[in-house]
Amino acid sequence: MWNFQFGPSLTDDLDSRDDAIASYAPGRSTPWSFYPVGQLAVYRNIGRAEVAPITEDNDYYSGITQRLALGPIIVPIEPPFWQVPWNYMVRYRYADPKRGDLVWSGESTWGFWDNEHPGMGPTSYLVGTSFFGNLDMDSLFGFSGRFADYDFKYLGEKQVLAVVHASTLPARSCASDGGRTICPENWELRHVHVIEADARRQGMFGDVPPIAKRILYIDSQGWFITASDQFDHAGNLWKTLAIFNTVRDREYPDSKAAVYNFPRLFQTAMVDEDVQSGYSTILFTPTPDRPPHDTWFINQGVISPRWIVPNRYTTYRQYFY
Repeated sequence: MWNFQFGPSLTDDLDSRDDAIASYAPGRSTPWSFYPVGQLAVYRNIGRAEVAPITEDNDYYSGITQRLALGPIIVPIEPPFWQVPWNYMVRYRYADPKRGDLVWSGESTWGFWDNEHPGMGPTSYLVGTSFFGNLDMDSLFGFSGRFADYDFKYLGEKQVLAVVHASTLPARSCASDGGRTICPENWELRHVHVIEADARRQGMFGDVPPIAKRILYIDSQGWFITASDQFDHAGNLWKTLAIFNTVRDREYPDSKAAVYNFPRLFQTAMVDEDVQSGYSTILFTPTPDRPPHDTWFINQGVISPRWIVPNRYTTYRQYFY
């Protein structure tokens, strides 16, 4: 888990632009919801390897180890309304294991809550349960929960099918299953480490996250998650996660803005399927409804600590009306 947390796919900063969240209901061939996502941004203060300052940013002394921003998430409104409301989220993660994440979220008003008390306010909705379909914030990149909130158990090694060298970018939803997954793609056998992550009781009321247990399949070569099985509190399989990746030195042959001197891992999509209800949600990175253009900027120094702050997003929102 240490190697996964400080793996080579992302060490310094990430700017993923023009993403989208599409959710599908059982028996329907079109999404019941489709939300464009302007940006997914990450800035890490420790374990930095490519962009100065190395190996840690002075901002680390604030106690923050990572900043993450997601948004704006455009939420269309039916006529006769003219404005397009949107949502956004900024999350700070701290080195102190006793200090929960700080999360700012909202639409037209701001507030922040400590997820050490997940039963008290909107944070529990963003960091523990579903948002915009099946997705939960702790499932980003396969797993993005606080390590202090879980007990980990090593279950062994195995060969699994995974998409590591995807041929299609942007990813395309499957016409043969109503758009619920991604296809066709290049599946291959990968050697993975299998980890069980059991959620601990937390908060003043002994609350636990809705996902009681996760089985994580971590690629032994690249230290990224290829898939995850998620269980409810009754011990039943609830959801299954599949992450689609590709390895390239640029997104597209004619890319000019982000060209790397070695092949990097790009996530093309993540499918989160509820096997109990039949609902499915796809996080497209990037969205398939835009012409191909550079959207992934990994360790490019594009994002800084001063960029991922709540008041930037309150200023940012005016451009989306």
